[in-house]
Amino acid sequence: MRKDQSDILQNDEEHMIMPFIIEEMKSKIGTEKMVTGRQIVAALAKQMPTSERVVQKIINHIILNDIIPGLVTTAYGYYYVTTSEWELSVYMNHLEDMENEYQELREAIKRQRRSINEKPMQKIYDCPERDELTDAMHATFTISDETDMKHRVWTSMELEASGDYSLSEALEMQQVTMVDYEKYMNTYPAQPIEELTDKMHAEFTIDAETERRHAAYNVWILCGPEASLDKINEVAPMYGITGDVAASYFPSFGGL
Repeated sequence: MRKDQSDILQNDEEHMIMPFIIEEMKSKIGTEKMVTGRQIVAALAKQMPTSERVVQKIINHIILNDIIPGLVTTAYGYYYVTTSEWELSVYMNHLEDMENEYQELREAIKRQRRSINEKPMQKIYDCPERDELTDAMHATFTISDETDMKHRVWTSMELEASGDYSLSEALEMQQVTMVDYEKYMNTYPAQPIEELTDKMHAEFTIDAETERRHAAYNVWILCGPEASLDKINEVAPMYGITGDVAASYFPSFGGL
């Protein structure tokens, strides 16, 4: 199990507070003797001031390291089970239910994160400025069907590796069959491949006005529509234009 830095007990927690809690919990047998974190904090207040968060951390440490077998933690407090295997079974079932709930929550957040990530990207790629350049590039540049499929398979592999998509989802997005995937999966390059990009750039040219406009559009995407002139001046040189040139195009994109 991976230990977070916050899970590690400090010296005073391990050698002063934990012995007190261990001794205290030995007498808390059964739910009728249950004690809360607040009560433990209050009992320690005069000698070793602490917090409920620290108490919970120490209780978890005790359980995970089998220091007191049968120690149970609930939303209502802590107690000690000495003989009832049934009570521990009920507690274990409760933990399993919690695990399932957290798994469902993780899957929901995963879906939502994917949706949030896709929406702004879809907005960018649906933009007429981006589409006109893509259409012009495709009109002057072609690749073989095999090369196209190979790159689709590689993209599918990268999507799956990101952890955001299952293999079946990635293949569906890239319109790749399992037959083609198995055929080309072992051709994935050890280093990022630039042959397609280099070939495309070698065969495709645009006029100066279109190049400036697309550079300004990239600045707009990076800075945001409400960017200050200082921010535009900072980013524009990355795309080979001045801040003034970039700013002159912003109104047509919906900025400034």
